[in-house]
Amino acid sequence: MKNRIFEKFIELSFEDSVNNVSLSKLAKSLGMSKPNLYTYFDSKDALIFEMIDSRMAGKLEILKSVLEEKKSPTERLKKVIDKIIENYVEDTKYWVVFNQVIMTMILKSEKKLENLKKRKASVKGIFTELLKQGKESGEFREDLDENKTAMLVFGMLSPVLKRNMCDLEEGIDHKEISNMIISILFNGIKNRRTV
Repeated sequence: MKNRIFEKFIELSFEDSVNNVSLSKLAKSLGMSKPNLYTYFDSKDALIFEMIDSRMAGKLEILKSVLEEKKSPTERLKKVIDKIIENYVEDTKYWVVFNQVIMTMILKSEKKLENLKKRKASVKGIFTELLKQGKESGEFREDLDENKTAMLVFGMLSPVLKRNMCDLEEGIDHKEISNMIISILFNGIKNRRTV
């Protein structure tokens, strides 16, 4: 039921805005009473935090599974980038809503954001580890700073950038976006001996 509530909240927020979606409006659109909705979430903020945390946890597990694959760092890094872009494109409504609420969340509760910050750091950690393995295997440049590069790559893949890229041209798909980012990235980190 919680997933159904999350999906309806995303749908309503995408159509209007997060600020205009009350729990009363959400309950009505779900065909349930407001007290029944309160059995799942005691506030709109609680709903938002749990929705974001649960989505991020699922996406993080997918990325961690790529890290464990028995492929080269290059192939795994390409796959991680592709998975992230694919998710942004396929779940655009969620990311639009995410961008609407994230600043409000930062202002409301630093404590509740800790878990989200940890998940974000875990995603950056996946990039850092793949870049480190690529350096160690000789696939990537020796002088590459994997921490700074991981931050840069993660920043390139942010939902805001993805949204802007998708708005540039109708019909662009996640593979095109992925290939553009991979091309830009790998022309800068690949060891010239392995190009």
